[in-house]
Amino acid sequence: MSLTRSLMHRALGALVAMGVATTALTAQQNLSARDNMMSDQQLRDITDQVLADRVRRFGRDTDPQRRADIGGIIQAVQRTVGYDTHPLKWEIIMDSSLNAAAIPGGGMLINVGLSLYCNEYSGTKAPTDATAKRRAYMGCMAAVIGHEFGHLELGHTENVNRTMQRRQEMTRRLSQAQTMGAVVRDSVLMAATRFERDQELEADRAGAVYILRIGYEVQDAIDLFDSMDRDERNSRGWRNRITWTGGHPRAAERVAMLEVARGQLKLLQRDYDDAIALIQANELPDTAIAMLDRVLAAFPQMAAAQHARAVVLAQQWLAGSEPADLKLRPMLPAYDARFMGAIRGSNPSQGMAARRPAREAFTVLFNRDAHPYTLANLAVIEAYDGETGPAIEKATLAATRAPRDPAVLNNLGVVYFLANRNAEAKDAFTRAEQASGSAVSPQVLFNLARVASAMGDRDAANRYATRYIQRDNRSNWAREAQAIVTQAGGTAPNVTPSTPAVSSPAPNVGGVELGATRSRIVAGLGEPQGGQDAAGTVWRYPARGLTVVLDEEGTVKLFAIERREGGALAGVTVGNTFASVTSAHGNSELQQQGSQGMVHRWNKGSWSLIVVVNNGNVVGVGAARN
Repeated sequence: MSLTRSLMHRALGALVAMGVATTALTAQQNLSARDNMMSDQQLRDITDQVLADRVRRFGRDTDPQRRADIGGIIQAVQRTVGYDTHPLKWEIIMDSSLNAAAIPGGGMLINVGLSLYCNEYSGTKAPTDATAKRRAYMGCMAAVIGHEFGHLELGHTENVNRTMQRRQEMTRRLSQAQTMGAVVRDSVLMAATRFERDQELEADRAGAVYILRIGYEVQDAIDLFDSMDRDERNSRGWRNRITWTGGHPRAAERVAMLEVARGQLKLLQRDYDDAIALIQANELPDTAIAMLDRVLAAFPQMAAAQHARAVVLAQQWLAGSEPADLKLRPMLPAYDARFMGAIRGSNPSQGMAARRPAREAFTVLFNRDAHPYTLANLAVIEAYDGETGPAIEKATLAATRAPRDPAVLNNLGVVYFLANRNAEAKDAFTRAEQASGSAVSPQVLFNLARVASAMGDRDAANRYATRYIQRDNRSNWAREAQAIVTQAGGTAPNVTPSTPAVSSPAPNVGGVELGATRSRIVAGLGEPQGGQDAAGTVWRYPARGLTVVLDEEGTVKLFAIERREGGALAGVTVGNTFASVTSAHGNSELQQQGSQGMVHRWNKGSWSLIVVVNNGNVVGVGAARN
């Protein structure tokens, strides 16, 4: 069987060959570019006519298993892609040639020869294992169907007239060329064939992501094209064909480009991990959102990324809320996810409005993937919205599923307190403290002080509030803790203003300061070894253990150093003892448990010093614009 015509040959080309263009199509094919698009109804008419013509000529395949297999894949991809440009129509015809096609107007045509090819192909991959053979067959069919959906979703089939004009011109120029050299020197023809090949490669990439979303793998598409490459090399015309003169890439190129696309997908794991790190540090929410949006563009159903995005939205609500209105300090944990292997500001009156985006995001997740953190975070927001009954149910369920997680137990206590069930709140906060060991978070300490004060336990209120102020003596929450100590009859430690009277000069790395432009970064640090030139970009310098984060305008808003070779920020470098840091900078104003250790922050006026500490030593140091 010759495969010089590509497996993925589209129906637009077949329209001309089959002679089924409508009268309206023929009348319009010489229109100007301005009037070049057809109406939706005309496109749907083409779908109906092409499908009817092919069924009439070859007959309709009625094999129930084949129709169930193909129909199931089509429905799964359509759901995950959300394709609704046109009502999707598809058919399997009794044509033994190896072909499938996306048709203008939302149609898909599959030759029975394609199913036979995938069946034969799967037999060579798993000759003795029926289960493995079935999996290989379905992966082969999914790869083709995903590709055709790529054409539909990317709009490659919509502009019928322009496509027909381009292909007719390509045919005319090919017929006039006397030699291969003349073909290659025809710049118009070369541009047209390049355009066609690029569309095929775009559909390959899109299709690979689509089938990944429904449970298959990029490797399924790679394996199929690799098999096609072997078949092409056995065909008679293989040695007489030059890629530049055809509208389809060689199968070998398609394999290579899918390998590149898979590598790019794996880089999204890096973006996700960086976003989690920013969430843990409660820093740069816009950058974290941008990173997560890139992940969700490829994996829109990824619950962990959706949860993390919702956490950022909730963090923004908390950051814009006053302690007097919140009363307690919720925790907003995000959870890790390793998906790479599968690829093989508000005011009190606006509180509910500010919470709404986070609540909506968590609710979507709750209905699909009730992770304990999703339950606990949504419960807090519901409780602040006055819906304490459902909030208690969700928070209790979260604590049942994660009975030793301090963040989950803390949020259970928040929900109970907001429901005026102080004894149960105290019990939950105490369990959170016990589960934390020696690394009790400031949130738990504050909440224990608050609930003790509400229950009239002055000694406990004084003790926990004082411990809180020893961890945070600058924020608005510190002033709330000071008030608790005073109310309990104790003497509160001093609480200093959250913004220093004098701004410390911002540090620089390699002569590059916060706020520097891209050109200044390159001049001082050289070209980055990773990252993209776009909003929220992360530039990496692995040899120095340095990461530079840029804002939407392309200027530096964060330095992060993870190795001693990266140098010092404000006199702090990786490997220093935390005692030496506090000796130079005093007690940190904000502490939060992160994935690598306890994150400490000092407000220096126009910028902040960020230090990550593990076992008493600095394991990371950063500087961020305020």
